[in-house]
Amino acid sequence: SDDEVTEHGPVRLWYTIENLDGQIIGRISLRDIDDRRSARLGITIGADWVGQGYGTDALYTFLDYFFGELGFATLYLDVAAPNRRAIRCYEKCGFRRIGEEYRDAGSGASLNFLRDEQYRSIRHLFSRKGRKNLVLFYEMRLDREDWAEWRARELR
Repeated sequence: SDDEVTEHGPVRLWYTIENLDGQIIGRISLRDIDDRRSARLGITIGADWVGQGYGTDALYTFLDYFFGELGFATLYLDVAAPNRRAIRCYEKCGFRRIGEEYRDAGSGASLNFLRDEQYRSIRHLFSRKGRKNLVLFYEMRLDREDWAEWRARELR
């Protein structure tokens, strides 16, 4: 196990995502774990599996486990605003935006690609501050009660 644990409990937990054939196609992590009150989600799906619904399915299944068996109250995540596919997935699962901030896009990152007309719709999500390239991130949140309510609506 790659889980990181201290005498105060886990610091980070890792879970693998498998498809129906048993292939590992991604992972889910929890960090910033605050007892059973809250944690921050990380999710990665392999490039060959993106856009096929695996992320939504995995997250949906994980949320039942997170709020049910693990007994957490709140799950947070942060996502780059240009990642519309991920944002749709999170919103489908009941997450709502609670904040936003610009973050460093990386020292070697060039924003020249934004000149291309195909990226016109996301240009406003990037910025420059001095020599730094910045990208907008959204913070999102899902509470156990909201998940239970959302889940009940989905099952009707």
